[in-house]
Parts: sequence; C-alpha cells; structure tokens
Amino acid sequence: AAGIWKYHEPRAGGMRLHEGAFDAFRELIEIARSRGLELIFFLTPNHAYDDYYLEAEGGWGTVAQWLARVSAQATVYTFSQPNAWVYEPVRKGMRYWNDPYHYSLEMGAEMQRALAGAGSSDAPENFSMRMTPDQVDAHIALRRQAIARWAAANPDFVAKFKEERRKWEVRYANSPRVKPGP
Repeated sequence: AAGIWKYHEPRAGGMRLHEGAFDAFRELIEIARSRGLELIFFLTPNHAYDDYYLEAEGGWGTVAQWLARVSAQATVYTFSQPNAWVYEPVRKGMRYWNDPYHYSLEMGAEMQRALAGAGSSDAPENFSMRMTPDQVDAHIALRRQAIARWAAANPDFVAKFKEERRKWEVRYANSPRVKPGP
C-alpha cells in the first residue's frame, strides 16, 4: 500500500487527459496508415492494487474517456479485465507478477501469444479482449465491481492503503494541488 503513494506526486485535480498526447497518438496512427500498417494498442494488466487506487481516487471516468477515444481511432486489445492472473494474490514467488506493478515474463509471453492469435490453454477465458468504444462502459463497470469484491476480501490492504493515503496527504498538506481523500 505504501508503494502506491510513494510514487505519486501531487496532482492538480487528479487524473487528466492531455490533448498533446492525443495529437501524438493520432500522428502515429496516420504515419502507420500512410505506410499500409495497422497500429495495435493494448492495455497491459492492472493488478488489483492499481484498480483499487483508481477507485479510491475517482479515476474511472478519465480511464473511460481515454479508452473510448483511443478505441474509436485504433485497434485496441485489453489485458486489464479482472481474472485469476490479473488479481493474483501478492506473495513471494508470484507467477504472473514480479510485484503488483510489473507483470512477469510469463504474463508478457502470454500477452504476445494472444496478440499473435496463438492463445494458451492455461490463460483465463477473458485474458485478451478486443475493445471498442461501445464496450468501454461495460468494461469499466466490470472492473469496478471486481475491485469492490476484492477490497471486501482484502480489508488489511484497504486499511493500510487508507493509512498511507493519510500520510501522503499530510506530507503534501500545504499543496493546493492535493485533494483530500474520503
């Protein structure tokens, strides 16, 4: 839980979309198309820790806007939907994660196989999914429902997360950019 707050600098108004990033995104797509190439984007897996952070910070609306805009302009696959691999319990010797922020080589290799159309028999049924704008709301709702269940099943993490958030807020108490949490 401390790691989540350790790496977050104060943000002005929380998560935001940046038009400059979308301009660069559109430029990449145009370059690829001008050369007869299809550019494929994918959402890497988010461990439950990150989805809990998004829920606690009210970031899902921004994620939904971003995902809708990107999937309206390009081919997008997602590996971020909740399943046993994505929500692997944090412990020593995790198989699909090196830690809650870095998925393992095994997870990465499975993602490559899925993108190449050669999926694994071991992968969860929902491991890879094509994302279109009309699926964004259902995708976000699924993740929010799953993280609510996960949080209820992991009260120790939730308590540590809230404590670390309080410490973070105290550290940045004089910054007008930090919004106090619930």
